[in-house]
Amino acid sequence: MRRKIHVNVMSSKFSFLISKHGLRRCLEEQGLLMPQWAQNVDLEELKSFAEIESMQLFKTPTMMKLQTGVLINEIVTNMMRKMEGSENFSRLLSLYSASDRVLSRLWRGLNITREISRQHYGAALIIELHKINDRYRVKILHKRGSFEDELSILTIQGCEEGSFSELDEMCDLDTFSSVLQPIMITDFDEACQNPQ
Repeated sequence: MRRKIHVNVMSSKFSFLISKHGLRRCLEEQGLLMPQWAQNVDLEELKSFAEIESMQLFKTPTMMKLQTGVLINEIVTNMMRKMEGSENFSRLLSLYSASDRVLSRLWRGLNITREISRQHYGAALIIELHKINDRYRVKILHKRGSFEDELSILTIQGCEEGSFSELDEMCDLDTFSSVLQPIMITDFDEACQNPQ
């Protein structure tokens, strides 16, 4: 019992350090003054703790699936419903508010070919569905943060060849969906069951 309590205390202290790193980073990026308590904190030391915590989130494929599978399923399902012209689906835009951690998880869950960089305050992943010549195509864009207006185009593993066009840097929706099928979760309770 004592060991478990120690782990929980260490975990809460670790989370406290991570949150301080995020706060300090956001303040610096926005050009705001640091509060007095943060003046003597070593940002690089906090950054290393944040990187360790980030790596822990993606330790196993199962953890990745549980952390991103529901959201990815919703994104793909909405795109498929739009493609099929479902009468009860007239939505033109879906917006999701997320922290830098959720954005990083989604990046990894989508299996984007570019290595993930540190997510800055105001960063965004934009996943667009286009209908071009009666074909549905997906484009993923990344905005690095509130300080930058430029968007970069991203691709996912499995969409680089064949269904991917270097001209428009998009992937066919059918390929996009099938590549992401293994990580998608349609029933979270079932996905959480331990294998026998």
